[in-house]
Amino acid sequence: MRMKLRVFYLFWVCVAGQSVSGQPSLPPIPNNDYDVYSVVVNAFSACIDMRRAYQRGQLVFVTTTTAVQDKNGFRFNASELQATINKTNGPQPTNQFQKGPGWVYFLNSVNTTQFTQYELKQLPQFACRQSAWWTDELQERYFGIEKVAGKSRMKGSGYGGLRTDYKTFGGIMSFSKVAYSLDGTKAFCYHSE
Repeated sequence: MRMKLRVFYLFWVCVAGQSVSGQPSLPPIPNNDYDVYSVVVNAFSACIDMRRAYQRGQLVFVTTTTAVQDKNGFRFNASELQATINKTNGPQPTNQFQKGPGWVYFLNSVNTTQFTQYELKQLPQFACRQSAWWTDELQERYFGIEKVAGKSRMKGSGYGGLRTDYKTFGGIMSFSKVAYSLDGTKAFCYHSE
């Protein structure tokens, strides 16, 4: 009998993707992590929810490396997580699974040193949305910075340009490495869109 894996993720709005040009090659993400990414995006996209029907068929770009825990990435603090969960989920009983003792123990035991950069080698598969790679070249084209008269300014066309060039543009996503509970029944990752 196969155990059901529950996934918890943090959602945060991002302004731009990440660039790793010039860095040595990174370790690849384990194959199981891609399954977790698909579960996270499918749950967030709510493909069967008519209130989110506008997301169907959208193109989302996925960064080629994992998000890291730092001032420009994300910050995971298990002691503050429960307050964030309560604020995000509200009183709905179906969203309270992570308040159980097993989840509290797991989230407090997550080793944050594992949230380092890994390379994604395959695009996660999503139920009702398309995916493509968010590359360094796209980052530079749309959000590159140039110096003019000693001042920095964006030389790309930003999100407006993305919406013009990609009619179904739905966002830029990044994920962290996935942390798993010791018994393999729970998983945690950061997801931004």
